[in-house]
Amino acid sequence: MIRHHTRVRPLMFYELEEMERQLETGLDVEDRDEDGTTRLHRASKAADLQLVKLLLRFGADVSARTQDGRRPMHCAAIQEEPEVMPLRLSKARPEIMQALLAAGAQLDAQDDCGDTPLSIAYRYGLSFCVEFLLIAGADPALCGELGHCPPSFVVNLVLDRDGAATVKRSLAHSNDVNAKDADGNTLLDHACWLGSAAAIIALLAAGACPRTRGRRSFEATPLHYAAEMMERHGGVRAVAALVMAGADVNALDA
Repeated sequence: MIRHHTRVRPLMFYELEEMERQLETGLDVEDRDEDGTTRLHRASKAADLQLVKLLLRFGADVSARTQDGRRPMHCAAIQEEPEVMPLRLSKARPEIMQALLAAGAQLDAQDDCGDTPLSIAYRYGLSFCVEFLLIAGADPALCGELGHCPPSFVVNLVLDRDGAATVKRSLAHSNDVNAKDADGNTLLDHACWLGSAAAIIALLAAGACPRTRGRRSFEATPLHYAAEMMERHGGVRAVAALVMAGADVNALDA
């Protein structure tokens, strides 16, 4: 019998086939453990899109709660080892969220700490999830006890879809383009994290420093988000602009 209580990787194809066979012959689709975690919780956290779809097909409960009130949507927003997770798994998480929502999951479900999928995704630095959830209509004001709300610049950059205009409005209210927010990140950190080429170029033109280190992702520099940038339109141009502005291509994070 396939169990994956501690599994941190998606199932291989042959394992997925075996799981399907077992479910067809009556295997408990929920398989709750002692803290209420179900197969769907675990598959969502492991970014196992195909297993999530399989479990949903067999009626897995998208509203199941763990002892701390977390639902599968919350688990899809948790990535505890980002330094070893392939980018493709980060990109699978919004697809998992979409599948869960289509099956009836609540977009702004709160756990026992008041955290939503959005506040958790922002805490873990999952830009693809934050972007997906904001576009889907998630409430950025629901922060939870730890207060991990996406800042207004991030929200506006995602929803306005005009990076240069968002930067212009933000700088109209601040004299320091390199100012850090409460989390230690600059506007350029946020723009690079979201992969907004237009915002990156506008901020560099306004004097943003490409060598600053934010607190997100182990004191990464803006250039450390090159992988995210390369997944977006204009990414090559944005990376080139950072390098031309003096970004250290050999900088190490913490």
